Amino acid sequence: MEVLLVDAQYLTRLAIKGIVQERPGYQVIEKETPREVDQYLSDQNPDLIIADIDAFQQKEISSLIDRAKNKILLISNNKNPVKIKKWLDTGVKCMLTKECSREEIMLAMDSVVKGRKFYCNNVLDIITRQTPNVNNEQLRLKLTRREYEILKLIARGYTSTQIAEKLVLSVHTINSHRKNILKKLNLKSPTQLVAYVHSIGLIR
Repeated sequence: MEVLLVDAQYLTRLAIKGIVQERPGYQVIEKETPREVDQYLSDQNPDLIIADIDAFQQKEISSLIDRAKNKILLISNNKNPVKIKKWLDTGVKCMLTKECSREEIMLAMDSVVKGRKFYCNNVLDIITRQTPNVNNEQLRLKLTRREYEILKLIARGYTSTQIAEKLVLSVHTINSHRKNILKKLNLKSPTQLVAYVHSIGLIR
């Protein structure tokens, strides 16, 4: 497993590299700048990219996300909910802050490899503040049995494709259910939906 680690700070790279290499067979390639990353990705295809958002300009991080959307783990010290929501709405599936635990880093890496979503508790807490408050009892009254079943799978990090395979339904049907769930819960984006299932305890 080849992991591209991008961070301008040597001590941060050293700490993250040590955690990553606890996994047998994980090889870490270190880069400091967006230019180095661009040159590396021009002819290399790492299995996982762990990148510090704060080392990039918005245009640069957007380009990186487009190139490696399904295998990127973003890390940031920025706690601005507007910025975090903007990054997540681009399709990033995994995001941590530099205050998260070793266990969360491990879980995030596993999630990227499995194609699932993972946001550390700090990120979830930030986006939860902008999420309408609905409790679990109200949820069951608002949603159909199928919608609630799909919501629980979303909480576990399943993508629409994975949910479709598990429930033996089409991806189009799953996406239609997701839209209905957002509408019924008065949520505006997938990011708010993830925060919502966290806030009511569906994420364990």
